Amino acid sequence: ILQTHSRKHGIPIDSLTFKHSVAPLLSRTEEEDRQRAQTAGLTPAMWAFPGTDAPDNGILIHGLYLDGGRWDGGNVVEALPSKQVTPLPEILFLPQQVDNTPKPGVYECPLQNE
Repeated sequence: ILQTHSRKHGIPIDSLTFKHSVAPLLSRTEEEDRQRAQTAGLTPAMWAFPGTDAPDNGILIHGLYLDGGRWDGGNVVEALPSKQVTPLPEILFLPQQVDNTPKPGVYECPLQNE
């Protein structure tokens, strides 16, 4: 993804990183609809992003799960006692150029590791 973005916009790949955003949590009925779609044999591409066009830049990821935690809409928190494994909402990863401009009043100290 970073390489494609780099070539498309003529930006050095070394200067890119990912910015990400997590989709809002599904309501109980949306989750039930999704489970019914899976049971009916629909592929994830058919139901994963209803009404969502593919992004011009970046990539949408779905199908990730948390083991021992859950997503509460903004943070990863401890899992509920009855649900050890919980699904994550879709995540959009967008390439973003790293800002390497010096910050006033901040000294970037070089380190040497031996």
